Amino acid sequence: MLQDPRGNVAAITALLMLPMLGGFALATEASGWYFINRVAQNAADSAVLAAASNNDYASGGTGYITEGKAVATSYGFTADSSTTVSVSYITTASVAACASVLPPVASTTT
Repeated sequence: MLQDPRGNVAAITALLMLPMLGGFALATEASGWYFINRVAQNAADSAVLAAASNNDYASGGTGYITEGKAVATSYGFTADSSTTVSVSYITTASVAACASVLPPVASTTT
């Protein structure tokens, strides 16, 4: 009776069911993390594009900041105790300072 190979597949499947379910649960959780990350990045990208297309140069950046926060809010990211929403207004001087720190980029022609 102990040397009868029938039923081995059922016993092995029963033993491996817990690790398989754990792997499925981890994969599901990781896909949720990825989805939340993508939604946050899409909200940030949309806020930047909306603020940039606002063309409110005269307000000293307050129009950009208001527009960016409004778009982030429309994606469900409101500033509260668990979420920080910040929009920065970058001036021409700060862009020039950042560009001066970057190393030169080699260009190639084909």
